[in-house]
Amino acid sequence: MARKQVQMTQEQYELYQILQKEARKANRRLALIEKNFGRDTWAGKRLRNRLESTKIQAYTKGGRVSVRKNMSTMQMKATLKAVRQFLNSKTSTVKGIRETRKQVIEKLKESLRNGRS
Repeated sequence: MARKQVQMTQEQYELYQILQKEARKANRRLALIEKNFGRDTWAGKRLRNRLESTKIQAYTKGGRVSVRKNMSTMQMKATLKAVRQFLNSKTSTVKGIRETRKQVIEKLKESLRNGRS
């Protein structure tokens, strides 16, 4: 059985190329974060929640961003927006997660000290 050939306009093809590049970056970051902190981190959860929606469906069972040629232009744009927000998030990097955790722990310690006095 032959595969159906997907015809894309020039605009769709350019968007597809950009999305592929950004998705590769996001998938590399997700893999690095999973290696250091496990699967569910702050930024990773937000990305998964956005991409698992029934309209977008751009998240795989393995926990990666999926890009397909048969996506509509709106799906590609929504996926690109979610991926870029993930990449720009401070908690999408190992360093950012460590800094954020440290800040949260310090604030909790401070609030517990103030609560006892």
